Amino acid sequence: SMIRLYGRQADLTGKADTMSLKSLISARPPGSQFVSMHPLQDSLNFYAMAGEYNLNTNTLTAEGVKIIKSADAAIFPGDEKVEIREGAQMQPLLDAIIIADTANRNHMITQAVVTVESKKSYRANGTYAFENAVGDVQNIEFDMVTVDSNFRTVAEGEVFPEQNFQLNPAINYRGKVFLNARHPQLDFDGAFIINQD
Repeated sequence: SMIRLYGRQADLTGKADTMSLKSLISARPPGSQFVSMHPLQDSLNFYAMAGEYNLNTNTLTAEGVKIIKSADAAIFPGDEKVEIREGAQMQPLLDAIIIADTANRNHMITQAVVTVESKKSYRANGTYAFENAVGDVQNIEFDMVTVDSNFRTVAEGEVFPEQNFQLNPAINYRGKVFLNARHPQLDFDGAFIINQD
């Protein structure tokens, strides 16, 4: 068996549904702990309120999964469901939220599609809500979110001219955007255009 279950009575008094995502990072989630025994997954684990194993398809479906930690990130499955197929292969999580890193909690990526590979590695794509100097929120699509050799979340995206992306009312931007979870600010490598209006 590639999964080990550490069962205990679910703590339904914790009201995890009302907890903020950031508070879930440091709290023990409700439910039973599921731990991967696959040697390449570094004891990847998560807590679930319920689990069902299908003997015909060798598939484990866990429900009520509030959070999965991988590398320096906290990943919140959109539907709180995790499906693990034969060989301990976790299916991609849809409409997930990523908070990176778990210590500083500077960056949030939403509407993410996340493939959790191990306790130290995941890859994803998703949307980053960037607030500019005057408080306007604009989306950046990170098409590559991954983990570097130091197990830190990094991401890369691009802002296109048709987005009319403004750093402030006087300066537009187009080009590459980089995220490193260790740093609170994003890095921009492209063209800064002064508005003449």
